[in-house]
Amino acid sequence: MSYVLIEAANLWEGYCRAFYLSTALRARNHTGRRITLTYSQPIRSLTDAITVAVHLNDSSKRTRSGPWTLRDEPTWCNAGFLSKVLRHVGADNLGEVERAMGLLPGAMNDLRRTRNYFAHKSERSTRSVTGLAREYGFTLPLDPMTLLWSPAPRRLRPSTADPIIIRWLDVLYRTLRMTCEPVP
Repeated sequence: MSYVLIEAANLWEGYCRAFYLSTALRARNHTGRRITLTYSQPIRSLTDAITVAVHLNDSSKRTRSGPWTLRDEPTWCNAGFLSKVLRHVGADNLGEVERAMGLLPGAMNDLRRTRNYFAHKSERSTRSVTGLAREYGFTLPLDPMTLLWSPAPRRLRPSTADPIIIRWLDVLYRTLRMTCEPVP
């Protein structure tokens, strides 16, 4: 379970980065139309695109222009950063992304919090996941594995049989799908 959770969170992080970079470099969308930007400066390379995101995320780095390390880059899947950077560059696919991410906005952040527990077991990550159980309406303390296999609260589930982890993976799948092939 920990492997699946870590890889799902890593998939989301990598996807957000790749989606932003392809948008910033004006890739074509699912219909074949090139994405447009209203950003004032030309973005011609990956370094240019990452520089825009780094400067938006950390004002102390605005005097630098790269090359950037992964440590310099923002946490791509952080709450709302993808929307924030797409809005900053004036991407015309922002509405589609926000619709897709609005399915269950907290699920991707909750996935990351739980991933951090399994990847970096510490007192801080344990407290974070314990707090997550309370946020989901559980009154008794739950260990992280029990939380993942517990039936999701009504606001997260279409049926009573869906564990929280299954709902998170479903939201991840649907969000990825909707950002690549949005439904009208």
